[in-house]
Amino acid sequence: MDGGALLMAGDESAGIVTGGNSRDDRPYKCKVTGCYKAYKNPGGLKYHMQHGHCEDTGDPEMNNIIHKPYQCTVPECGKRYKNLNGLKYHIEHAHISLLGPC
Repeated sequence: MDGGALLMAGDESAGIVTGGNSRDDRPYKCKVTGCYKAYKNPGGLKYHMQHGHCEDTGDPEMNNIIHKPYQCTVPECGKRYKNLNGLKYHIEHAHISLLGPC
């Protein structure tokens, strides 16, 4: 690799904002202060949060984000889950009225 860069498994979808580059195609952004990585899929962010940062940040909220990276986007809910299936189940059962008829 060029310049001694090292890519870890799961990090191939990472991006960092530099200059005029846009991260619009990478909506899953790391929320750790000072980290500007973003990913195309939630799995990339999850891997980054589990392996790219220390487990205990000293901030309970940040630790929750690291261990439960999937957050409900329904306003005033914000529940978090360890995996995407947990979030899907939550939405299908807790916010069924928002889904509409099938």
